[in-house]
Amino acid sequence: MLILDKGLLYTAPYMINYYTLSLIVTFMLVSRGLELSGIFDHIVVELLTRVRRPLLLLILLIMVAGLSSSLIMNDAALFIYVPLASIFIRSLKLNKDAALTLLVLSINIGSALTPIGNPQNIIIWQIYGVSFHDFVYHLVPFIFVSLSIIVVLVYLLFRRDLNVSYKVYKPPKIYLSRKLLYTSVGLLVVDIVMAQIGYSVIGFIITILIYLIVDRNILLGIDYVLPAVFAFMFIDFTELSRLLHGVLIMYWDKTYTTLLIAALLSQIMSNVPATIILVNHINNWIALAIGVNIGGTGIITGSLANIIALRLGKISIRKFLKISIPYFILVLVIFYVLAYVGVYP
Repeated sequence: MLILDKGLLYTAPYMINYYTLSLIVTFMLVSRGLELSGIFDHIVVELLTRVRRPLLLLILLIMVAGLSSSLIMNDAALFIYVPLASIFIRSLKLNKDAALTLLVLSINIGSALTPIGNPQNIIIWQIYGVSFHDFVYHLVPFIFVSLSIIVVLVYLLFRRDLNVSYKVYKPPKIYLSRKLLYTSVGLLVVDIVMAQIGYSVIGFIITILIYLIVDRNILLGIDYVLPAVFAFMFIDFTELSRLLHGVLIMYWDKTYTTLLIAALLSQIMSNVPATIILVNHINNWIALAIGVNIGGTGIITGSLANIIALRLGKISIRKFLKISIPYFILVLVIFYVLAYVGVYP
């Protein structure tokens, strides 16, 4: 039995959002295509070649990783930038755990800039029917402030170790597949347009057909366990959302309350399920987006990306939390106060 609700397709009684799920898989495929094209490796090699100040280079690397994640999703950005950054960090004998933690925070925060940067944004984008442009416009202040704090932290933690020039080594030659790059960029634009006009499933089908022709390895190269996990999240947490409706609806009259509870709930159960629970109970999507994306920092369970990063970069949990928790508290306090006084959002 199909139930059409707010332009979204569900299957009763399990309430799996197939439109949003197809969109998540679509952008996972496009992210993989962009990754395998070699464009991001090429960008990093250019930075290593042209920037001779290691402190500036570290800042640029972390910022590029963060902003790239807004187009290729945070999980894909981690698989690209954590290994590349690890090589640079090891060559300069830096504190690996601190540097990679800041990189992960930048990727988590940077992915919040666009509606395709992470799964929670995709859910909010589809449920509220916000235009791509409006989503970016309203999230820019949050991204600017949050990433600026990371830049300050990089400077404070590494200014003494990196306040020198370093010898530029000849970088490895990077193969750039222009065919795959142009195809993936084209599909990215098509899929955004299709999602915006309510035809995300058609975009999904187009993406699969094009990659079948151009490079079938793309279809084999993504982790299909994640979509399955998201499907189960829709089943479990949509039902939980219904059960908690009477309790939750009492707390959404204030923007700052929405932001605070979204961030704290994300810390408890991760930001994707927190989004699924909260999305049908509030009107202020901006506060929700800010809250769940702040909630992706802090403790490890705030985001699945944190768990991936810890394993990928072999980051000490204790050292990760030593930076991520104070960062979470600081950013949350800043935006809670801004919301409380009515400045933003």
